[in-house]
Amino acid sequence: MRIERDIDRTVSFRSSQGTIFRGTLRKLSRRNIVFEIYNPFSPVQTSEVLSDLKVRRGKNLVYQGDAVVTGVVTTSILVVVSATLVNQWSAIDTIISDPAGLGSEVGRFVEEWDRVNKLDPNYQLKVADLRSFLSDLSFWLDQVDLAIEGEPGAGNTMLDNERFEEIKAPVMPRITELFIELERACRQLDADEVENHKQLAQRDLLPLMMASPFFNRVYSKPLGYAGDYEMVNMMFRKERGGKTTYGQIINDWLLNGGPPEAHRNRIYMLEKMLSKAAEDAAAANREVRVLNVGCGPVQELQLFFANNKEAKRFSFDLLDFNAETLAYAKTQIEAITDDQDDPPKVTYILKTVQELLRQAIELPEAAKTYDIIYCAGLFDYLSDRVCTKLVRLFYQWCEPGGRVIVTNVHSSNPVKGLMEHVMEWHLVLRDEADMTRLAPDLGPLKIYTDETGINVFLEIDKPPA
Repeated sequence: MRIERDIDRTVSFRSSQGTIFRGTLRKLSRRNIVFEIYNPFSPVQTSEVLSDLKVRRGKNLVYQGDAVVTGVVTTSILVVVSATLVNQWSAIDTIISDPAGLGSEVGRFVEEWDRVNKLDPNYQLKVADLRSFLSDLSFWLDQVDLAIEGEPGAGNTMLDNERFEEIKAPVMPRITELFIELERACRQLDADEVENHKQLAQRDLLPLMMASPFFNRVYSKPLGYAGDYEMVNMMFRKERGGKTTYGQIINDWLLNGGPPEAHRNRIYMLEKMLSKAAEDAAAANREVRVLNVGCGPVQELQLFFANNKEAKRFSFDLLDFNAETLAYAKTQIEAITDDQDDPPKVTYILKTVQELLRQAIELPEAAKTYDIIYCAGLFDYLSDRVCTKLVRLFYQWCEPGGRVIVTNVHSSNPVKGLMEHVMEWHLVLRDEADMTRLAPDLGPLKIYTDETGINVFLEIDKPPA
């Protein structure tokens, strides 16, 4: 049920970067909001957490809390944002003393409940099956943990690796089977049915999934957005994590899934690309300038700097929109390069995508040029319009004979339903044709995927002068 009646048309919120924006309300329900922002630079991105979102009815706040962005559509003058509301409404506090208002509000509640609970029976069944298995598994593994604690001389309450693997052998296939069934049910829903069904999935499954440190970080988004540097680190390290054996099982299942494996593949592919560039630079006795946009924890650079003596020929500009991420990247890189006689040159740049696009318009002549420009992961959260602008910008900044590489999670992502319905991790998925459309008229393109088929790459080689 839509509840825009008597609601003010202006909403306000704070982005993950701390900037306050105002928007114009287009659609509102108990769990969802759609609004417009008159800003051509797309100030928010998919899966970002908007804090202190305020919705008013007259002088009263009826909603104040967080919202997770589920979709962004950009036009030449405005951005249309869809988001899931995370917190509870506060309207009851303001109308409890007004009998007429209370009667109206309870009527809205019943009508909303009736609508929300008209759910697909197959979806309900798959959620119930998964909840039942995970609940029983959690209870059984708790007994295992208690038994481990009681073993003679048990100084470490963590199950040893041999017995952990023994438990995984029959359990992991069953978890996979149950999530595949839920995934199929997710894909059978119409777009306007998703939000109602998500409420059921999150209510029943969140308590059982939060024991995984990886899931916990993805869902809670402590830096205000999905895909932060520590989430990326967790996918790359693939460590056994969790306070209980049950939590470790769930964590292990998630980190061995398709998208984390594809991420690890991407890291090694980028390192291989840099190593080939180093080999070519050594043969030609030249230096290489590289721009990495949305750099994250730069795992590929850590590998490259540690293993390739020709890294000294490189100068890197590492750009990210999060200061904590850049500080982490700097610490990791310096731990590797401080003892090197001739380390690569690294510059750290704190800048948002919006600032990058604005600078390109206002000061085009001030742009540096690079031999390699790559952006691995950021496009998963940006609209086609913004991505197309960025690809053109990268191509403009690329030296003749240089290369531009961007990546995206493929539309074949096998856990799209899990990510959106349970984890509140929303990506802009793209296939080969979508990636091609991001680079119209820029010359020969190379489109390829990693071994899983879940990471798709767009590679553009700029012709020599």
